[in-house]
Amino acid sequence: MYLTLGIFLLLFFAPTATYASIYGYVDESGAYHFTNIKPANKQYQIIVETSEPAHGVQGSARPWRNDEERSGLINQAKAFLGVPYKLGGDNLNGMDCSAFVKRMFSLVDVALPRTAREQYDVGKRIPRQELTMGDLVFFRTKRYEQHPTHVGIYMGNDKFIHASALNKGGVRIDSLSSDFYNARFIGGSRVKALPEGSSASIVTAAK
Repeated sequence: MYLTLGIFLLLFFAPTATYASIYGYVDESGAYHFTNIKPANKQYQIIVETSEPAHGVQGSARPWRNDEERSGLINQAKAFLGVPYKLGGDNLNGMDCSAFVKRMFSLVDVALPRTAREQYDVGKRIPRQELTMGDLVFFRTKRYEQHPTHVGIYMGNDKFIHASALNKGGVRIDSLSSDFYNARFIGGSRVKALPEGSSASIVTAAK
């Protein structure tokens, strides 16, 4: 079963498979997921293992090439400002938060899972005070949920870009220290290691 599935995934993840193995893991609800980022604090199976050696703190996806690549990701994300919010959407007619993040990181050879909850399971946990450009930020926006329900991309200078359902919705830039998001922030994650010689204090223009 896994051999057939592995062949399919190798084709499906073609742009990223050059850099990373593909991992499978089961979440708390029993659902099976795939990613090319080694799951954090999860038991996992290697479904497809590439011949490339692992690099970076994640042990899977290659690190950022340089700070310009990180800035490039943010600039690409800004090009989506104003795209409307649509729950379950994943195109320019409307997209939700996790689809936006997944699409942006596919541009830098990272295949993230589809939902915010799944995305929280991959990468390396990062304390708030150590967040830097290109990290993911997660929030619990629904009181009845025990898991992340919202995700965005940290830009630096306390700002993050995300697809929001609030205030008419859409891709927008907000502050982590705003009352709403400050109260609901639950953690950060780094799915690509920082480039060699880079400082975690590197930030990008947030306006």
